[in-house]
Formats: sequence, structure tokens, C-alpha cells
Amino acid sequence: MNNIIAQGIYKSVRLMAQQQQIQPNYDDDYNCFCQKAVPIEPFDDLYNHIKTCTSYLKQSTFMNEYNKMSVNLLRVPHLLAMKAELLNIICKIDELTNQKIKLCKSPSSRTSSSHQQFQSNLVEIMKKQRQQKAFIKCQLCGKNENKDLEVEVVIKLGCEHNFCVGCLRKQINLDYINQSGHVNCKICDMKIDKIEDIIGKERLQHLKVKLRTGESPTQSVIPCFFCQKYLRSKDVQQGSRAVCSSKECQNKSKMSCVKQLKCTHFCSGYINEKTCLNCLQCSVLGQEYCGICCTESLVEGPCIQSLCGHIFHYNCVLMILEKKWVTQYISFSFCMCTLCKRWLEFPKDSLPQKMMTQFNEIFCTVRQQAQLRVGKIGDAQALKIEDVLEQSAFYLCVKCNTPFFGGTKDCQLDIQEQKEQILCPSCSGIDSSKCAQHGTDYLEYKCRFCCNVATYFCWGNTHFCKECHIKQSNGQYLNKLQPNSLPQCIPVKCKSGGKHKPNGQECCLGCSLCRIKS
Repeated sequence: MNNIIAQGIYKSVRLMAQQQQIQPNYDDDYNCFCQKAVPIEPFDDLYNHIKTCTSYLKQSTFMNEYNKMSVNLLRVPHLLAMKAELLNIICKIDELTNQKIKLCKSPSSRTSSSHQQFQSNLVEIMKKQRQQKAFIKCQLCGKNENKDLEVEVVIKLGCEHNFCVGCLRKQINLDYINQSGHVNCKICDMKIDKIEDIIGKERLQHLKVKLRTGESPTQSVIPCFFCQKYLRSKDVQQGSRAVCSSKECQNKSKMSCVKQLKCTHFCSGYINEKTCLNCLQCSVLGQEYCGICCTESLVEGPCIQSLCGHIFHYNCVLMILEKKWVTQYISFSFCMCTLCKRWLEFPKDSLPQKMMTQFNEIFCTVRQQAQLRVGKIGDAQALKIEDVLEQSAFYLCVKCNTPFFGGTKDCQLDIQEQKEQILCPSCSGIDSSKCAQHGTDYLEYKCRFCCNVATYFCWGNTHFCKECHIKQSNGQYLNKLQPNSLPQCIPVKCKSGGKHKPNGQECCLGCSLCRIKS
């Protein structure tokens, strides 16, 4: 990448040299593209003109070549390498310029001195840039500067320490009155000046009024435990958690632990828990976002800790456990920790753990059914239980609430239209047919949508032949067709003998073993 860029620059420089064959005279002015004669002495004037002249920036071959490079797409190492190459070119141009000045018949000493002064200034600027850090960080919260957000703009104080606007505002709001109008640096204890530039004139006037009347914000108002909205002291009962009147915060308060920790903060755990969490108010962990909702920090709601060590909002855990799997067939991804992918386990007395116990029973039942189907599933080969679980679809009967095998995942139905039809074979009545001699082991069924013998049994209630199953899997949803739209049986040509129910209905053809013997 660097070689390509350098070749483009060298090409444009060579083109400029070919276009300007006249020997320069240092007593002349530079004729810019804007038709203005710019004095070449002092050199700073020429530099500032070229830097701001729109005509020059549009018509200069060198600048046009530079604009084609898409420099903003380069990574930092490439940019630094490009900078080093350009500095090398500047050094070579300086050597050439000095040689031509010496050969010039009447060189301007003023031009030479001004150029040398500009060159020395440029070197100093480069040194300062190299000494600056690539990223400026707040020394309190550790965030990198983000100029797109006002609260994340980093300010360098007179003591040379860097703090973001958000941290400075919090400190000023807390310390201005308690320290009689003085706010000191958290690191070196040096006084912070220009407070108005940080918090604004209106907020500073408000703090001055509070200071004059002797009313301290830290004593007169208390932040809501969850949303940090300020409340009046008289509205908060002594010894109780400060909660605003919003419905969301009131619901969070009802689900929260009421115990008070040794640090005097209220516990951030869930209601009726036996063992409290470590204080999230005193820990940096409390400012991290919940791994489920990813929109609120942990301190903004009651929390519960999984045995894997990760902490989540109590309400977020209940929400995903109540929603269960989002697909029509059973899946257990919602039972896994979003951060470490382990099976979620919570304290035994908690509601989430009681729900997880039920899902664990379903998982064991599904795994037992998968064990019975190790081998061939349709046209696929399943050599392990994991292969069966990956290829097969297991459904939960809406009537008896029991999981059952329902074919492969390729032929799943639309959950909104067919959810009420998900019934296990026992509840759907399909397995009510039985041979008096051989039971149900050798029963044959007709394809619901044609006269062929069925080879697939999907969703616990539908039999398919191979041809119809391929159509269903390819998007030709036969189950959504009306009975009169299906192929009609011609008894003479019927492969099932012609003595069966109309297509569109389930039909048992009887015991295949008995038919073979007869």
C-alpha cells in the first residue's frame, strides 16, 4: 500500500517538474492558480496562501493525486510510513532548494532566512506531534476521548491531568458547595479553574445560590437508586431505598432485595434472596451493562448472579426464560450464558432456577429421544446424539406439554399459523390404529397429500412421501393448500389400493407385515 501511494506522489512530482522548465528567480512572486501573485518571502505567507487557496487545492496535480489515495482508509502503521516518506521528500526538496539558492545570481537573504526559520518551526511541530499520545484518556473513568459526545470530550487541566467532561461535571456538582466554591483535581489536589466552561453558566449560578443560602445539594436532594433522578429528602423515608415515582422504578423496587449492606448501600440483588451480592455501588462492575439487555448498567435494576460468575438483571433473566425458544422447534440457546455459553444455574431458592429445572427436564427427555434415533434420519446420517440434535426438530405438545420427535429442521412450519396444531402422536390420535397381532411397529401410512406410501413423519401429525417432502422443504407448502387443490385419487392407478380417505387427511393403511403374509 505504501509503495503504491509513494509511486503516485513521485509521479505527480515528476509531472510538475516537466511542466515548469523555467529557472526560478527568487526575486519574483509565485503565480498561483487563482491568478494572484504571492510573494515568496517570507515563506510563511506562501505556505498559508497555498494552505487556504481553493483554486490551488483543486487544480494542483499533487493535491489531486493525494485526494485519490483514500488516506482515511489506511491503518495507523501505513499512515506513519507514509508520513515518513513525505518527510524524506521534504528533506530532499530542502537540499535541492538550498543548492538552487546558492546558484542563483541574486538570492534574497531574507528568503533564505525565512525559509530556514519555517523549516526549523516545522521540525519542532513534528517533534511535538510525535510526543503526543495516540489516544487521550480520562484518568478517572479510563474512556478514550470521543469528540462526538460532549460528556466524553477530554479536557487537559492546568496540572497536566486529563479528565472527560462527564467526570468533571460529577465532581463539580458534588464538591463545589462542600468545599466552599473550590474544586480540586482528584489526583494532585490542585485547584480547577474555569468551572463555568465545564458545567455552563446556568448551572454555576445555581450552585452559587445554593452556596450562599447554605443549602447543600448533597443534603437536600437524593438520587433515585435506579434512574438517578433527583428526589427531595422529605419524599424519601429514612432507612428505605430512594425510588422515584415512575412505574418502571417502582416495579424494580418491588423485585429488589430490601437488605442494607455493611457499606450502608442497599443490596442490588433480587427479592427474598438468601445470600446478598457484593455491593455493586462500590464496585466498577456495577457500571457494566447487563449481558442480556445491553441497554442499562447493572446498578439500574435488581440483579442475580449465575454460578458461572456473571451477573444479569433479574427481570431480564425472567424475560428470556418466559419467552423460551424463539423457533417453532425446541432449542436451548436461551438457557446458555450470553457471555461464556455455559448452562445457566442460579441459587436454588430463586424463581429463575425453578424455571431452569423444568427446561433441564425437557432437555433430558429430548436427549433420550435423540439417542433412539442415532443412525439414519431421512436422507441424512446421524452417528452421534449431537448429530441428531443438530439435524432433527423436537416439538413441545401444546396439549400434554411433552416433547416429541417431529422430523428434520428443514420442514418446520410457520410458528404463527401452525402453533396450535403442534400435537404429539398420542394427542393427535394418529397412533390410535393398532394391529391386533403386531401392535404399531409395522403400521403403514399414506402420504397426506398424495396416494404414495409415507416415508416421513413430521411435526408429530403429518405423513409425507419422499416427493411431497422435497416439495415442502423447497418452499411449496403443501400443508397450506386446500383439499380440492391436491391431486385426486384415481382408484385404478392408486399405489395405495384406492381404499383410503381423501387426500388432505391422515390415513393408516394397516399392518404391512400382515399384508405381506396374506
